[in-house]
Amino acid sequence: MNLADLYLKLLLLVVLPLVCGMAFSKAAWSGRVSSRLFALALYLFQTLVAFLAVWNAQLINKAWVLPFVALAAWFLSLGIGLLAQPIMKHTAKQRGAFVFTVCLSNHGYTLLGIVALVVFGEEGLAQATYTQLLIVPFLILVCFPVARHFGGEVQGGSIGRMLRQNLVDKRNLPLLAMLAGLALNLTGVERPALFSEVVRIAVYVGTIISGVAVGLLFKASHVLHYKKENLFSLIYRSTLYPLFFIGAARLFHLNPLDTCILTLFGIVPSAIYSNLIADFFNLEKDLANSVYIISTTLFLVVVLPIYVFVVG
Repeated sequence: MNLADLYLKLLLLVVLPLVCGMAFSKAAWSGRVSSRLFALALYLFQTLVAFLAVWNAQLINKAWVLPFVALAAWFLSLGIGLLAQPIMKHTAKQRGAFVFTVCLSNHGYTLLGIVALVVFGEEGLAQATYTQLLIVPFLILVCFPVARHFGGEVQGGSIGRMLRQNLVDKRNLPLLAMLAGLALNLTGVERPALFSEVVRIAVYVGTIISGVAVGLLFKASHVLHYKKENLFSLIYRSTLYPLFFIGAARLFHLNPLDTCILTLFGIVPSAIYSNLIADFFNLEKDLANSVYIISTTLFLVVVLPIYVFVVG
């Protein structure tokens, strides 16, 4: 597949579902259906991809550092978001949504994963999925409590009680799947070849469903309303964030594939997860949606063609 075909395929998989969702965004049922699609994407497709992709990841040489580099980047981004959120002078729910647009980039299969799959094949998807091995613990133990705070879900009691509430949260199902896949990988159990096509289909369908879910929340009047938040996201994702990942790749002398994957981690836009968290914890969905749509548009139009050309 030539570079133009690769780029066109990625555009169709990411943009077309988003546009389809936008077409029905004014329907009375759009919010309800969007929430159900987000749940389907998380509980079924994210769980399936996490299990099968990590089972097949290549845990050789210095690849062990990949999840820890990503984890350090997420904590860095969360800290920057928390430090910057008072400047925005919004309500608590708007500030919470802003924090997660900074903290979470689209490292899942709905953008980074599908780029890795289309450009590098299943080996690229496996390494990308392994790199975000710690995303679910980070979401459950760090992001969910922060989201509950901004969303007004006050939790009383001890830290132990708070951790128990988060650990039994049904939204941690992908974590269990990922750990199961990692256990099979480390014990040397070969993954049957037939699952390669299952992974590919799950990534494609999950990406389409997630795109439609985001599109259903689209409100044209609100997309350009959050100028400061979008500018902050653009500056951060054009400077410090990519430099962190590129620097880590050079520091640990990673192989070419892992270097390309880490570079991709540093340049992708705001995450669908920021929309999902806003939906799950009653944060400002319009803000999360605005940053997601504008940053994703810039990525697809400007950044992705350059990346595909350089690594292709």
